[in-house]
Amino acid sequence: MASHFVGELIGKYKLDRPAIPAIAPFDLACMTAIANDMGYENVFVRQLEALANPFDVLIALSTSGKSKNINNAIGWATRHGMYVIELRRRGKDTPSIQENQLKDLHKLAGLIEEAFP
Repeated sequence: MASHFVGELIGKYKLDRPAIPAIAPFDLACMTAIANDMGYENVFVRQLEALANPFDVLIALSTSGKSKNINNAIGWATRHGMYVIELRRRGKDTPSIQENQLKDLHKLAGLIEEAFP
């Protein structure tokens, strides 16, 4: 889902416009190395340490709201001056939560696209 959203920003959602910078930190070799050396709860924090800047935006997706790796990333981003948008539980079961998150990401992509023509 995160990669799909990044594709909407770098490519296009509905409008022809310049690319909007975005990444989905899912390089498997990188995640494996971080998890092996620092624990899986740090796979996103470590990538934020390398790539993020103050005033960047972190969009955090969590089905349960309990994932340590996501919660740690949210905490790190907040402490380091990033904006955080959290898409957590909004539904009774995993499929409905994920469907709602995808709808929310599409709405967000449209808003971003309109704000940065």
